[in-house]
Amino acid sequence: SLASPSDSCHARTFCIALIIILSAAITVRGEVISVCDKGCEYNRIILGVDHANPGDTVEVRSGIYKENVVIATPIILKGVDSGRGIPELDADHNGSGFTIAADGVLIEGFKVRNARGRFFDLWAGINVVSNDNIIINNVVSNNRAGILVKKSCNNTVIDNIVSNNMYGIRVDGGIKNNV
Repeated sequence: SLASPSDSCHARTFCIALIIILSAAITVRGEVISVCDKGCEYNRIILGVDHANPGDTVEVRSGIYKENVVIATPIILKGVDSGRGIPELDADHNGSGFTIAADGVLIEGFKVRNARGRFFDLWAGINVVSNDNIIINNVVSNNRAGILVKKSCNNTVIDNIVSNNMYGIRVDGGIKNNV
C-alpha cells in the first residue's frame, strides 16, 4: 500500500530527531561564511549559500542584494545589521526571493521584497517547499505571496512582519506547520 503524506511526515520527523541527537553527540561545528558588499568571502547571497556545507552559517551583512536564492543545503542563513539596517533581498520582479528546497533550514533577519513575476505564478518572498524549517524575524513585503509554505511539514513561521502582499502567509498543503 502507498504511504499517506501524514505517514511520510511522521517517519521524516523521527529520522530528523535521530539525526539531531547523533549530530549533538558528535558535536561537529559548522563554518561561518560571510556575505557583504565589500571585504567578505562573497558579495552575493547565492554564492555564500552555494558554497555552504550542511550545518554551516551564512551571515549576510547590511546591503541590498538583487537576486533569487535557492537553498538546497540545510544551513543557517542569518541577516546581520552591520550599521545600515538589516540586509534586503530584492527579487527584482523575477520570481521568489528565497526558495527553501532543503529540510532543516533557518532563515532569520532579512527584509524580502519584490517577489513577483508572471500573473499565474505564485511567487513568494520566502517560498518553502521542504520540511522542518524555521523562518523567524524577517520583514516580508511587496510580494505576490509573503511567505508560502507549500506541501511540506513541520515548518515554523514566527515573529515575521508580513505586509503589502497579495497573500500574507499562505499554507498550501502539508501538516504540522506552526504559524
